[in-house]
Amino acid sequence: FRSCGVSKGWTIAAVIIAHELPQEVADFFILVNGGMKQSQAITINFLTSLSAIIGAIVVTQNDVSSKTQGYLLCLTVGVFLYAALAGVVPNIFTKREYVVPGVLAFIFGCFVVGLSVIRHDHCVASGGSGGSSDAHAGHNH
Repeated sequence: FRSCGVSKGWTIAAVIIAHELPQEVADFFILVNGGMKQSQAITINFLTSLSAIIGAIVVTQNDVSSKTQGYLLCLTVGVFLYAALAGVVPNIFTKREYVVPGVLAFIFGCFVVGLSVIRHDHCVASGGSGGSSDAHAGHNH
């Protein structure tokens, strides 16, 4: 909200919620399928989700540089990739009938993400970063 404005901030928030709701349901079923009781899965899922909210509050309430935000995002992506590749993907390939749909779903997901970043906008805090008003300055794309 600080860098993008209220309208774009609410749009981004709505998209995140639209992604997170089915994601949390999927996480719940992964935990239950892994052997947890439903009450344990709900508690663990809530606590991990709460950690993301606390992190977002800490970052938005402090003066965190764009560079630090980038590092935090990279760390977060790495954790999610590890969790997916080590915990979820092997289960997809345990049954032969899941292989083709799993690979197609992965390719489709990559395609959708690729489409979403082709013509993306950057939000720049008033005054810009480092005196530059070009949101793409410093990362050549």
